[in-house]
Amino acid sequence: MKITKTIYGNYIIYFYDGVKKYEHFKEGRGLDCWKEYDTDGNEIHYKNNTGFESWREYDTHNKRIHYKNSLGDETWSHYNLNSKNIEIKEEDIKPFSF
Repeated sequence: MKITKTIYGNYIIYFYDGVKKYEHFKEGRGLDCWKEYDTDGNEIHYKNNTGFESWREYDTHNKRIHYKNSLGDETWSHYNLNSKNIEIKEEDIKPFSF
């Protein structure tokens, strides 16, 4: 596996065999951020140095179907694959316990 990186100012992008895999950047206020991507270029994980994290899942059509973050927010997206114009419907899910 060949790992390379590209630097754009405060951004460093890491490629695994030519496919964007990770991104790291620093904002002026001292915020350090990391992103992870799947093989289709979709962001699947975000994390910063304040402890905030978020995760995303995608279907085979690269449509986001699930979002969750470390604050307890969670969203599922639904759409009709038989429709010519795919419509995404989102609903907020509140944290729960059994």
